[in-house]
Amino acid sequence: MSTTVPTLQKIEQPETILKKRKQDNKAREEKLAKAADAKKAQQAKRKVIFKRAEQYVKEYRIREAEEVRLKRVARANGDFYVQPQPKVYFAIRLRGVSNIAPKPRKVMQLLRLLKINSGVFIKVNRATEQMLKMVEPYVAYGEPNLKSIRELIYKRGYGKVNKQRIPLQDNSIIEKELGQYDILSIEDCIHEVATAGPHFKQVTNFLWPFHLSSANGGYRPRKLLHFVEGGDVGNREKFVNDLIPCSGTYSNLNSLATAISRATFSYQGVEALNLKLSKCKGLLKGVVQYEQVQDAGCAFNDTYHVSGIDVDTIIGIHPWERQFKQKVVLDVSVPGTDYSHILLLIENLINFLQNSSYHVLEHLALDAAKLAVVQLAHPSITIKAAKPSALTFADSASVQVTRTAADYNVSPNVLEDHPRTTTAVLSLGSNLGNKKAHIHSALSQLEKRGVGNVVDTSHLYATAPMYVHDQPAFLNGVCKITTALHPHTLLDSLKEIERDLGRDMEGQVKGPRPIDLDILLYGEECVHTDTLRVPHAGMRERAFVLRPLADILPNYTPITHSLTTTQALQRIGDGDNAVQLVLPVGDRLFSLRGRRWVMAILNCTPDSFSDGGLNFTLEDALANATRMVQEGADILDVGGMSTRPNAPDVSAHDEVHRVVPLIKTLRSQHPDVLISVDTFRASVARAAVEAGADIVNDVSGGMADEGMLETVADLGVPYILMHMRGDSSTMTSLTQYEAGVVEGVKGEIQQRMQKAMESGIRRWNIIIDPGLGFAKDVNGNLDILRNLSQFGGRCTSSDASLDTMTPTLTPSPNLKLSHMPLLVGHSRKAFIGKLTNVDTAKDRVAGTAATTMAALAGGADIVRVHDIKESVDVAKMARAIYDK
Repeated sequence: MSTTVPTLQKIEQPETILKKRKQDNKAREEKLAKAADAKKAQQAKRKVIFKRAEQYVKEYRIREAEEVRLKRVARANGDFYVQPQPKVYFAIRLRGVSNIAPKPRKVMQLLRLLKINSGVFIKVNRATEQMLKMVEPYVAYGEPNLKSIRELIYKRGYGKVNKQRIPLQDNSIIEKELGQYDILSIEDCIHEVATAGPHFKQVTNFLWPFHLSSANGGYRPRKLLHFVEGGDVGNREKFVNDLIPCSGTYSNLNSLATAISRATFSYQGVEALNLKLSKCKGLLKGVVQYEQVQDAGCAFNDTYHVSGIDVDTIIGIHPWERQFKQKVVLDVSVPGTDYSHILLLIENLINFLQNSSYHVLEHLALDAAKLAVVQLAHPSITIKAAKPSALTFADSASVQVTRTAADYNVSPNVLEDHPRTTTAVLSLGSNLGNKKAHIHSALSQLEKRGVGNVVDTSHLYATAPMYVHDQPAFLNGVCKITTALHPHTLLDSLKEIERDLGRDMEGQVKGPRPIDLDILLYGEECVHTDTLRVPHAGMRERAFVLRPLADILPNYTPITHSLTTTQALQRIGDGDNAVQLVLPVGDRLFSLRGRRWVMAILNCTPDSFSDGGLNFTLEDALANATRMVQEGADILDVGGMSTRPNAPDVSAHDEVHRVVPLIKTLRSQHPDVLISVDTFRASVARAAVEAGADIVNDVSGGMADEGMLETVADLGVPYILMHMRGDSSTMTSLTQYEAGVVEGVKGEIQQRMQKAMESGIRRWNIIIDPGLGFAKDVNGNLDILRNLSQFGGRCTSSDASLDTMTPTLTPSPNLKLSHMPLLVGHSRKAFIGKLTNVDTAKDRVAGTAATTMAALAGGADIVRVHDIKESVDVAKMARAIYDK
């Protein structure tokens, strides 16, 4: 029997093996495909990581270049560059917390500083700064640079993964834990920490607290060996000690030093002497040391050193540093002077420090040196100013300057010249006769005599007498001027103006006077002489000075003060309404915030949108005006030309013919009622005021007639500056504002207000009208009504107290609308008709009344209306609800 063995090709494989092979091949292919996809994804991710790293490097370099640029600009301008506030601190725990209060212990836990020599990154904010101050004895902290952050994370960085401390050896660990925040690599972590980015908390929570090595020699300061001079003093020490008991015959250290030097040079072979004498208790503040260097030929140099002059003063940029005084220590070196001059210098420096309020030490030291060289005529001085409380782990922060007479381009005994103009602030006051006229005349004389150029004025305020009470109330204000006069020369010029305007210079001190002019501020200078103190000594206690000063410098801090003008005013208050904003009209003063004013519309036109033809004849106009006064109108606004959309033009001659006869008659029949003229023409405004009008109401804000602003300035009457765009035929197409209607209108009003001030119109004569219905659509009108506080009025937003502090006194006027008198003209306008579905203008009484209440609630001082009786009732309710 034969057996045939099958060949390998004929042997069939079991089905299970074939299936397994197929599965293995498929798994292998999937694994390879997955690996290939992973590799592609990794390559793409690496590109992203590298691209981000390049962007980070570019960002770091731009930031460094910008800092270098700012430093160069500051140096070129003669200023000092102040580093920006740190964004990140690196805190290290130095000591244990055994036997301490629970609160610091809890803070250490919150900061994750659980072990000595552990360190963490901390984002700087008010809370973390308070926490660090709480645990200051146990931690050290400071601002890390980019190099430190990178080295810490790369060399000592560990991540927290499932509560385990894992070394950061692979970016995949970071991506897994922080990928949801788009943080993929170590460079992302470094950037997030260095810039205090939005995911700073997530990154620092992921990073395990750093374990650091102990500092060499520990954290305590090491004591170095003292340098000891060699040489044999022989028996000269005994000779000096024998000489000193006779020092009762020496009047000062100079005399004693001279005697000692003579005794020393009596020894044969002595070629030079370096002598230092200290008088530890010669001054109440500081230690006096006299140094003399002399050779055998009797040529010598001598210098007085005074160290440790400590004075409490306001110094620093932080809010808490502006409220509380802290110690500043001066060391002074003055060559070639005598002891009496040193005593005078120290007295002046102490007074200077006590009255100063600087933000940085550099400015303090420079101005102290300037005081010594310019005002006290010392040829040269070196001043070192130190701030002991500035640094936690150092004795102090300090700066040293040396200045000579040559630095100020003056001879040692001549006061500094003032060839360039300086910005100064003057106070204005009067309580006799026509007070407003006296103040107006004083400003005119300032400019006519070349004393200065008026660049800004405050509102005017009626104030009760402060020191001598048995006298009339005052009218007070302030003005900002530019002047080329020296402070004392400026003071002499002001006194001369006061005499020429009728002030009795020998009269009662602080008694009645037709005009009172004082220098409040003179640039950034501090003047303290027998006849003049600048900044003015009484500013901080006088609301009648601070209130008008806040109109033009709300956020300025005078050099000797610690608070801004607004903050100082808030601190002292106004003494139960002893300071009241007034509107000056002729020789009358009206308390602007003492009531809610109703302005009655009296259109002498045949084509006004609401009341055209009703007052076109003189008889009808007089009858309606009398009715309006009886119904409670405070102001009659007389207009001779319609400003409704697409209204036909009227000549200036016709407009004058319509309004002037009526104004003359109204003035004779109603002498106590205020009359305004509604016109945008300068010639009509002048004719109306000469006929008896008190106020000019210009719908164009000075844009329609180039001569309007100069005319109003010349007339000296209140001016209602209204906002509009275009004219009656184009304004409906000009309702779009790039920055929004509120910001757009506000910005354009500020521009027109600046032109008005430059033309000579004083702030106390300007009333703002945002111009409802003029180049605004329905939504624009509503937006303005919702944000009336941004245009002034009695409900002014508190932006002034929140703005960035004004660092220097500049000649620019304050164009913020805070506290500006505010008028709203909304009566019967089309947007009210659209919202209430009332087509006939005269039937929009209810809608107008509702808008009147909204305007008064928003802070409007004056409402311009047709329906007097209803509006007067609304004003009474608004006053009862909103006015205290």
